[in-house]
Amino acid sequence: MDERVRKVSAGNGYPIQELKDQIRELTQHQLHLLEAFQSALQQLEALGCLLKDLSKGLVDFYTLRDGQLAFLCWKLGEERINYWHDIDSGYAGRQPL
Repeated sequence: MDERVRKVSAGNGYPIQELKDQIRELTQHQLHLLEAFQSALQQLEALGCLLKDLSKGLVDFYTLRDGQLAFLCWKLGEERINYWHDIDSGYAGRQPL
């Protein structure tokens, strides 16, 4: 069998080296995205924000409410911060400001 045919057939119609190169590129891109995400998360935390749920876009901010530590709570799509909750109650305990 021709060497080129063997190499192509071993990769289901794609040359193995091309597949390896694509995997390497995708892996590097994924690492770049992860670094960018980690940097954005650090910036968010430097502002005093805590990302609570990435899929919901849920962010909490420490506050004092009646002398007790609590969270202001904002979710992606909300125009402003309209809710708060106790430190232990989480999203389910959200109450209007």
